[in-house]
Amino acid sequence: MPEPTAAPDSAPSASTNIAQVELAKQELATLSGVDATAITVTSVAPVEWNDSSLGCPDPATSYMQVITPGYQIALEADGKTYDYHTDSKDRVVLCENKGVEVK
Repeated sequence: MPEPTAAPDSAPSASTNIAQVELAKQELATLSGVDATAITVTSVAPVEWNDSSLGCPDPATSYMQVITPGYQIALEADGKTYDYHTDSKDRVVLCENKGVEVK
């Protein structure tokens, strides 16, 4: 599977970045039961995903083959790290595919 690339200068804006981080934190809070204020953001990187799977494909799902700008967000809660992938709008997914790295 092709790997995502670092987004060019036309990456989503900082305000989108903040919104995506908040979406990821809320998703993790719901999933883990940890209060969102206890979740630490360890990294945020703009990326261009190779398709609409956001780098986390489900083998049973078909995806649009389009470059999809977004973010790779690493969050930490209760000593565990969680890898979230987003688009530049309102989609956020917990990615358990540990082989995907931002290049």
